[in-house]
Parts: sequence; C-alpha cells; structure tokens
Amino acid sequence: MTRTLALRNIYVEGDNDRNILSSWFPRLQFETAGGKDKVKSKVEQDDLSYGLLDRDFATDDEVAASRAPHSRLVIMQRYCIENYLLEPTIIAAAVRQLSTVADHLQSWLDEAYTRQVLKQWAGELALYAAANSVISQWRDRIMFDQQLGFLRYFGPLPPVSYAEVLKSLQRRLAALTSADQVEAVLDARYAQMSADIAASWDGLQRWINGKVLLEDYLYPHVFASAGLSQARVRDLLIEAGRKHIPAELEELARQWVMQQMNRGVANHGL
Repeated sequence: MTRTLALRNIYVEGDNDRNILSSWFPRLQFETAGGKDKVKSKVEQDDLSYGLLDRDFATDDEVAASRAPHSRLVIMQRYCIENYLLEPTIIAAAVRQLSTVADHLQSWLDEAYTRQVLKQWAGELALYAAANSVISQWRDRIMFDQQLGFLRYFGPLPPVSYAEVLKSLQRRLAALTSADQVEAVLDARYAQMSADIAASWDGLQRWINGKVLLEDYLYPHVFASAGLSQARVRDLLIEAGRKHIPAELEELARQWVMQQMNRGVANHGL
C-alpha cells in the first residue's frame, strides 16, 4: 500500500525558505523557526524533527560535517535559499511563463548569457561579501554598530568604497587586532572570493548573497521594466523551479524521507 509521508517538521530560518521549499517538496512539512539559533534549538527540543540552515559563511568542513548520515541539522551548500532560484534554467523558464516576453527579456532565455551577467554582478558584490565574511568571523566579539549595522556591506546601495569598508572594519576590530592585520585579512578574503566567483558557478553560489542578487540586481535591471512586482517575480521563479529543482535539494529531500521511513520501521518493530 502506498501512502503520503510527511515529516513531523523540517525547521527553516525564515518564511522565504518555507515558501520555496514547501512549493518544491509538498510532501514535506516545513516550519519557520525565526532565525538560525531558533532552528538549532527547535531541533534539539524535538528529536523527530530536522533543520536546514543557510550557509552564510560556514566553511566547507562545517557543511560536510552537517551531512553526516544521522545528522538532523543540515547546512546548505549555497549562501541562502534565494541562490537556488538563481539558476539560468529557472530564470529562462520564468521568462517563458510571461504571456508576452519583452525584447529586453529575450536575452535571459540564453543560459550562457544569464551566467555571464550574474557572474558580473557577483563580482561587483565580492567586496561586500569579503567584508561580511570578516564580520561573521568576529561577530560574537564585535559590539553592534547602531549607525552602520552589520548589514551595511551587503549593499549594493549606497556604494561603499574599498577605503570605507577597510576603515570601518579597522575601527570595529581595533580592540582585537591591528589595522595592518585587518587589511591583510580583507585583501586575502577579497582576492579569494573574486577568484572563486570568476572560476566557477559554485564559487558564485558559495559566496554571494542570492537575496541581494535577486532583489537589488535581477529584479530592477530585468523584470521591473516589464511591470512586474518583486512578489510576482519571486512567484514566477518558484513555480519555474518546480521542474528544475537543484540536485542538492532533491537529494536532501530523499534523505529526509528515507530517514523518516527508517524511523517508522524501527518504531513499529518491523
């Protein structure tokens, strides 16, 4: 006998995560926890649940460790959930859903063109990403800046120059390390990210905040002139993605279902 299987809960950080994943995997039950720490605490409190975390600036080792066979708390391989919407096949499929494709949208049916432009935009955001990774590394030891805030560098507007970024980081880390050390760390991180983004699609998805790419680049430069709202664009991408779900998420869903099935067999002594 075949029956629909729903996991008790898969906790995610925000509503965007839940909305995208619920559409793509309707058999699974996703719940918004309200942030990374709350996902962790809810999974700890409920041993039948699972959790999915944004990667943000987690290391390769941290991501790999979260994929251990019996882990119930998984870190995405990409920066955040919006990165999974930013696949050339999904963008092209979203454009095709429009009743009339404007001339300026025709280029976005070409997947090679889409990759090229997204990588160009990602390169523009590499400095913000490098600065944020330094902040993330020291976050627990830095007093929150009421004027600038931690999210200042995510940009892209207003533009923040390299000199401004460096000066702000040096001021925030003044009690922890030397100004020269801050500059050396930022330079190395910026060079690494720029090289990774230029070298591969995975590098872009690893380091660049997909929500910023979607809301501050793709939407205003591509879809806004077609008279679409941001909510409509997101819905188009989510719907298009149902037929082009990235392989990583497909594999995670399979694992969650298998783990739940195995638990059910064990609990019933079968």
